[in-house]
Amino acid sequence: MMTDTMHTKHDSVATASPDMTSGTACSAECGSLSGDSALPQSVAARLCDLNVFFGKRQVLNGISFEAHNHAVTVLIGRSGSGKSTLLRTFNRLNECFAGCRTSGHAQVLLEGTLTDIHTSFPEPATLRTRVGMVFQTPDVLPVSIRRNMTLPLQHALSLTPPVVAVRVERALRDAGLWDEVYDRLDAPAETLSGGQQQRLCLARSLAMRPAMLLLDEPTASLDNVSSRTIEALLGQLKDRYPVIMVSHSLGQALRLADRLVLMGSGRILRCWDRQNGLPDMETLELMLEETACCE
Repeated sequence: MMTDTMHTKHDSVATASPDMTSGTACSAECGSLSGDSALPQSVAARLCDLNVFFGKRQVLNGISFEAHNHAVTVLIGRSGSGKSTLLRTFNRLNECFAGCRTSGHAQVLLEGTLTDIHTSFPEPATLRTRVGMVFQTPDVLPVSIRRNMTLPLQHALSLTPPVVAVRVERALRDAGLWDEVYDRLDAPAETLSGGQQQRLCLARSLAMRPAMLLLDEPTASLDNVSSRTIEALLGQLKDRYPVIMVSHSLGQALRLADRLVLMGSGRILRCWDRQNGLPDMETLELMLEETACCE
């Protein structure tokens, strides 16, 4: 069980009925989640009755939620609905913010077992080597492209130079960046374009070989071409890494989501799965307007 913490930081889509009650309530089969649990391999992460407070303000309220392997789970909702806070739960990044208090259960699939991310990881930094995250704005380090890749591998994982070299090339290839930078790895990372910098951040996470990928509006600051490049990469990477992302774009959410989650006022309001049909753009826009009226 989690311990409380008081310190911390119109594309073609499958369509469903436009009925405002389309979709389902999104919940997890919580049962008894004390400690770790062996569950179907389709479940990559699970939250049960999650509550998050910052000081006296409750940001997440009774969240129960599952993300699946081989799938992109997309969180949508109005600003302030709790999307990023939910995302940060999986690597305990909310604890970096003063006054954060969390209760409930959170588990991530590690080596075939859904593992409690609090009892199994007394130090959040260790968990963060297993759960990769890419932010809205590229957070490249003020060093070379190569050093951006090698520093985490050397200092967090203590890997040898030959292993580091193999991982760096593989991750840059997976992020679609190797052919663009292989002959200038010692150039400053800041010389890359915005889209390239974001793919470098993605490659840096992939080099750690994470159990899952978290992305917080990863294309919000990018142009359309760079955004579509990132989307295409995520469509490929989901076969190897479960992906949970926050999207600022309903069109993007409908293009990428295998599971679509609508949030409002710190709660999950509706979930849809692609195989059962996603809502259309008009339905989502109406539902977002409805959540605004209720806030």
